[in-house]
Amino acid sequence: MRVPGRSRLVMIVGVFLSGMIVASALTWQLDMWPRANAAANPYACGHVTVAGTSWLGGQGVDVHSNGEFQTKGTSCAFDNKAVFNLNANPPAFGYGWQCFELVNRLYAARGWFPRLWLGAEANDAAKWLYVHAQRGDYAGLTGHANGSGYKPVPGDVVVHSNGKYGHVAVVDRIEGRTLHAVEQNNSVAGRATYAYDPVTGAVSKAGITISGYVHAAKNTGNQQPPASTPQPAPAEDVKLKINGSCTPDGGELVGVSSGFTPGGEVSIAAWHSDGRQYANLKTTAIARPDGSFPWRWPCKGDPPDTYGTRAVDLSTGRHVDAFFTITAAPQRPATTKPPAQPPTTPAQQPQPPQPQPPRQPEPPQPPPPPPAPKPIAANLVVVPHGGGRVGVAFDVGWQSGRDPVTCHFFIDGREAFTAQCGTRSSKQFSGISPGEHSFYATVSDRFGVFSDPTATIVKHVT
Repeated sequence: MRVPGRSRLVMIVGVFLSGMIVASALTWQLDMWPRANAAANPYACGHVTVAGTSWLGGQGVDVHSNGEFQTKGTSCAFDNKAVFNLNANPPAFGYGWQCFELVNRLYAARGWFPRLWLGAEANDAAKWLYVHAQRGDYAGLTGHANGSGYKPVPGDVVVHSNGKYGHVAVVDRIEGRTLHAVEQNNSVAGRATYAYDPVTGAVSKAGITISGYVHAAKNTGNQQPPASTPQPAPAEDVKLKINGSCTPDGGELVGVSSGFTPGGEVSIAAWHSDGRQYANLKTTAIARPDGSFPWRWPCKGDPPDTYGTRAVDLSTGRHVDAFFTITAAPQRPATTKPPAQPPTTPAQQPQPPQPQPPRQPEPPQPPPPPPAPKPIAANLVVVPHGGGRVGVAFDVGWQSGRDPVTCHFFIDGREAFTAQCGTRSSKQFSGISPGEHSFYATVSDRFGVFSDPTATIVKHVT
């Protein structure tokens, strides 16, 4: 997945305010050459997303983030040049940190295949690894077609053939009908799962075409932990339920949550029924040891409405939405004065009405909070390739501190693919039926705020 070059995205946004157009130049802080502390920033170039000791039975190698170029062909490290040095700090064996660099470094470090075999002879494209291995071009490597009956072992390579460059991941372990793998330059967490057929050995994943596996003869496949070793349970779904009732006069709602990463950070957002972001909200919390996190909502002063809230487990990207209603305060019955007493003597005269003090004007209402800054999706490009294959790409922008962002691709008005993305998001679709089809895209930030959709492009697919 190597494409040279870098780009900087600067969005000029016109904001309509009080009948006047105010031109604002907003430069989105994208850390175009990441040199932040990788240990503190999970999205920094070179950040270790999966430690080598935590996979392949403790015999793996560190998995790194490709920083701002995650999922892209550009490499964030070493000035986009290949480095082959297992003694470097950190060790690298190719373009850091592309997907095939991980495979190359693992196989060289384990002594399974020392040759620099994912370079020019494979056209710098990960998907050709399977083709060369199946043809026998590399002595000691064997290619096995997906679903051919071959059962993969830990350390084998899963090869995707989608797109120009494809993708590779490394088998970590198999649990029942799930194959667990690690990968670079794709998922933010550095891990991937596939549906696995234990009868045919086939793996599958939505929207992905898998050629097969590559196996090294020197890899004995003994890295799988013994059956008696407890395996980590798959992460449960995160849950959030709002309990209680309240009105603008008072009361408090309490959230009951579970499934969040203990000790991990939880991002919290809320919005009104019309989509406006709720202001004055604490936006982060730390999950408790039992997987819950503190969520309390004092209702006093909030207008009656149905509100939405989203909690995101920033350690895994899992999220959950919940909704609650602040009901209107009950109307108080109007008070009536007791009837006037009759005069006690005929000489008593009725008193003139007393003047009432002037009514004080209502204090002016504060202006509504400014809307949350939207991310930006722009410059959509749609390229049909024939055979039902279509490439779609667009530029992405967001305000600093509101990442990670998620890109959404739509075909004929239906969401066809969703994934975390960087400043340029692209996707190769296959299996699209012949005829006219419409394409557009949007992007959402970590707080659930969506961009305006891109322009819709209609293309004829053959």
